[in-house]
Amino acid sequence: MKFIAKLTLIVLICLTQWSCNSDDDLTEAKSATETALVGEWLRADHLIDPNVEYKITLSNDNGSGLITDLRITDEGIISSANELTWHVNNNMLYITLSDDTEITSSVEFIDNGTVILANISNHHFIKQ
Repeated sequence: MKFIAKLTLIVLICLTQWSCNSDDDLTEAKSATETALVGEWLRADHLIDPNVEYKITLSNDNGSGLITDLRITDEGIISSANELTWHVNNNMLYITLSDDTEITSSVEFIDNGTVILANISNHHFIKQ
């Protein structure tokens, strides 16, 4: 009788463990596109005109980031920085700026260090 009780207990424990799976994990895995986008991206027009520097920085922590725009003119330096939140879904980048402006763009990687964000700029971005 003790043997049957122990065997039943072991079977129940095993079944309980096997019934758990990764779907029970509430944390969502990042897509390959989202992982590849993490980092600092310099817009390529900087290569044509070094007086213009437009960067998008996408952080890995909770989808935060920053867009910086720097322009050097005869009158001096003009710069701005806008905080943002971002996420990727089906190769579409969704950005919300601190003033609640929403930007959506397709994501097309040319190679590991170059990406086209068509709805954000006519120029490609280079990973720094």
